[in-house]
Amino acid sequence: MTKQELRNRVREQRNEQPAVVREASGRDIQEQVLALADFQRGGTIASYIALPGEVPTDLIHETAWLSGKTLCVPAYRADHAGYAFCRLERDDPLEQGPMKVLQPRQPRWMAAGTIDLALVPGMAFDAEGGRVGHGGGHYDRLLAAGAEAMVKVGLAFRFQMFARVPMEARDVRLNRIIVER
Repeated sequence: MTKQELRNRVREQRNEQPAVVREASGRDIQEQVLALADFQRGGTIASYIALPGEVPTDLIHETAWLSGKTLCVPAYRADHAGYAFCRLERDDPLEQGPMKVLQPRQPRWMAAGTIDLALVPGMAFDAEGGRVGHGGGHYDRLLAAGAEAMVKVGLAFRFQMFARVPMEARDVRLNRIIVER
């Protein structure tokens, strides 16, 4: 299956899943993240502000803030013509960036090499850490910038898991994928 075929299949399955099931599954996935040793000992956590249909991250963000961690999310950086990580505080005003991604209105940029744990959304995943995103390679470039230092964890619903997803040389493999129990 091609990357685009996988994206289309996941979109169909996502639309068929009842919201109540997605909410319960999303909460379970977030609780598993909070139990990770990498989350508990990490001082700087990269996450994302979930788009509709993605695994939510609100509980993760709240816990990170309450425990004094530095939280960052991707934001479009015009001077680099691409995405970079920026700090996210609880009360930061958000705006819609490219591709309808919410991001802080006034980003405070962070070096990818300072991130301990990166939580990564996607469309399709496999058990080997393969990931297919929305297209464009934005997350692969973000993750590659800090690949040595950060633990990369994909957050996925079970229906997003496949035996194998197509990977290209520039695609970054994740260290693990968390799905609902």
